[in-house]
Amino acid sequence: MGKIAEQQPDLVAVFEVSPSIEITSDEVDKLAHNTVFNDVYAEYYNQLADELGEEQYKKNAERMLNCHQRWWGDHYEFQAIFDARQFSLCHDRFCVNCQHLKQAAQMQRFTKILDETVKEHDLYMMTLTVPNCPIGGLKDSLERFALAFHNIMRYFAGNSVIAGIDFASYGFFACYRNIEIVVHPTCFHPHYHCILALKKDIDEKKLTTNDYSYSYGAYKRSFSSLEILIQKVLALKYNNIRLDKIVVDYVLKGIAVDKKKLKVWCEKYKVNMRMLNSFRRQGYSCVIDKIEGGLWHEVFKYVTKLNKDGGAIMSYYQFKALVPVLKHMHIGQGYGAWYKLPKDEWEIDPDVLAAYEFVIRHLREVEDPIPCTFELLQLKDSLHKKSIKCISRKKAYKFVQEWLKDRDLDSDAVSSVTESNPDQFEEKHEQMRFDLDLVSIDDEWDPF
Repeated sequence: MGKIAEQQPDLVAVFEVSPSIEITSDEVDKLAHNTVFNDVYAEYYNQLADELGEEQYKKNAERMLNCHQRWWGDHYEFQAIFDARQFSLCHDRFCVNCQHLKQAAQMQRFTKILDETVKEHDLYMMTLTVPNCPIGGLKDSLERFALAFHNIMRYFAGNSVIAGIDFASYGFFACYRNIEIVVHPTCFHPHYHCILALKKDIDEKKLTTNDYSYSYGAYKRSFSSLEILIQKVLALKYNNIRLDKIVVDYVLKGIAVDKKKLKVWCEKYKVNMRMLNSFRRQGYSCVIDKIEGGLWHEVFKYVTKLNKDGGAIMSYYQFKALVPVLKHMHIGQGYGAWYKLPKDEWEIDPDVLAAYEFVIRHLREVEDPIPCTFELLQLKDSLHKKSIKCISRKKAYKFVQEWLKDRDLDSDAVSSVTESNPDQFEEKHEQMRFDLDLVSIDDEWDPF
């Protein structure tokens, strides 16, 4: 026991922990609820291991079953506080809980990067979509999509050019993209969400309408010349169509060309003329909207968004198709100035660490903690009975601001933070959404 146990039993703790630093019973309930998905997908992994004879899938199943099940930390018995310092993680791309932790880590990692970027550049949210693909065609679709996007980034960066089209005028600085796949019963719907950094004050008026301007027959938006250009380039490159001058003039610029020469070109490169005519009218969906003011925080959450409740559980057939395709794929990727960011950009914020130490110092003024392990269901039960409070380092920063805001600031104080509305860019989908930006199972990181 800690030193407080030897003192008078009616001693009152000198430091009250605010609810804002707590991991609440509702949060733990959600974690426990999401482990239902892990139970199903672990069984899928075991089935896949038996079918393919790959023992690694057995290990994946074991990790998923153990994910979030054990919590290690310090127990302040007298104050009835459990400081959760670490818990078991599987890092699996199919684990809802690990995906949410990864999303939070990404937000923290990119805060300084994007705060610096907006000083010299404007940020845009860009969403690109290609046609739905059959279950068995996902690998081919994602590979074609990745190659098309890589070409678009090369055009923006000036590493490749399209004759007569000036991508350099947009002042490309950087891009971060994440893959999202919507799972339908008989097909997959892949698309990219991106944050794009371009030069300031680009005057892009949205004047053009096409089929993507309407949703269920209702007008939603018009498109800028850049959006229309990317729509057509994406369609051409996704279908591996060369951007020779005759195609650039006919499809991208809408210029009249010699139809006989165009027919000869199509026969030479085995391109369907009707496909070119379709892409001349409109390509694949591309939406680019400027991120106003400091709303990039909400947009970044949307770019790496997750279905709050994990969505529906996919079938084994869908799972079996996804696993080998995603095994070695780079899902979240930076381009330009955000390509291969240095390791020191990803360290924990020192202000958060200082705030956490502030809280712990005051708890230890009352008693010394005891190392403790909780099972998930045991912790859940204790929180519901209110026999213990659970805190964590990641919530300490917010708490300290509230605790100090009406007091005289001293050397322990840290700067204030701004709260914002996380639902600004939330979309509603009935289908299961499967967001894929998560570290590999071998990439260890500490969520606290």
